[in-house]
Amino acid sequence: MKLTLDSIQWLNEVSPYKAAENNEKSDEVENEADTLSSLLEWSLKPDTVGSCTSCKVSLDFEDRSSVIEHYQSNWHKFNVKRVSRGNAPVNEEEFEDGMQDDGPESAEKEEDDEEIEFWTPSGRSYFNQNDNIYSVPRCILRDGENDVTTNILNRPLDCAIFLLSAGHFAAGIFHGGRLVAHRAFHRYVARAKQGGVQSQYDNAHGNANSAGAALRRYNEAKLREDIVQIVTGWKNVLEKTPLVFIRCATYQKAIFHTNSDVLPKGDKRIRTIPFETRRPTLDEVQSTWEKLKAVESHGTIAEFRKDMRNLFEKHRRVEKNAESKEKKTPEEWRGEDIEEKKRAETMKLARNPER
Repeated sequence: MKLTLDSIQWLNEVSPYKAAENNEKSDEVENEADTLSSLLEWSLKPDTVGSCTSCKVSLDFEDRSSVIEHYQSNWHKFNVKRVSRGNAPVNEEEFEDGMQDDGPESAEKEEDDEEIEFWTPSGRSYFNQNDNIYSVPRCILRDGENDVTTNILNRPLDCAIFLLSAGHFAAGIFHGGRLVAHRAFHRYVARAKQGGVQSQYDNAHGNANSAGAALRRYNEAKLREDIVQIVTGWKNVLEKTPLVFIRCATYQKAIFHTNSDVLPKGDKRIRTIPFETRRPTLDEVQSTWEKLKAVESHGTIAEFRKDMRNLFEKHRRVEKNAESKEKKTPEEWRGEDIEEKKRAETMKLARNPER
């Protein structure tokens, strides 16, 4: 049975789940909601302070939350896989464009999901009901709320959702379990076949003088104006909205803070969406809201603890493998490649002995 915040079973009392209260050893399994984030921050911190070596982007390491957010992003994880295979990283705009299509890179990412799932931070808040463990996205907890309670589960998910990607924009505000305001539109800003918006290309290569480039620049400016106008027009209803979810490229976040009277930078209501979203449409806004309301069942306490222990052990194996690889010399790497080719050739001959 699919569980959501609207399910009637939450009328019965629930309690926050704490690993320590269940006698788990702290050196084996940390608090489930924080373990993976801490490991990720430590294990993936780049050697060159000030930048991410996988994404080739500058980072402010004094801002811990933004650094963790970057390392937990699907864009970063996608580049980690590309770099490990000897491929060049993609910039954020190219990644966002790629997520709109069902091309080979998108398929490759889906095939890799199973491999990287064990080091993907959960970002969830766990609770217990009748010795069964459940969880909700931690981002739906309001400022000052640390644990899931019966009251939280029994209230509607009042929030605003803004989606922006490749010139597509969609937004909606939900109050009392229904959509009370919504807008969606599209402007031509992405460079055909090459991907990326015009401003990003101009910043990297200088202004292009074509008619298409001029049109895209104009549309980018209008896109920003339209979004600012929508946010400003929704000021009264946004003031009553406890949570604001925004999905866009990093360089586009400033658009939503243009009118600081409505959504000031640093507003504690603002959240990132903890899962992938497709092309911004009103249907996708509705789908995002439904996913944020979903409650995941993890089985009994014993089953959940076993799963988390396995998760933690996989993390440790990955870290050990990464450490051993870093210590190898180029000669050792070449030797391993030769041995791997020999093994592959041997297996090929075994399958086709007539050759």
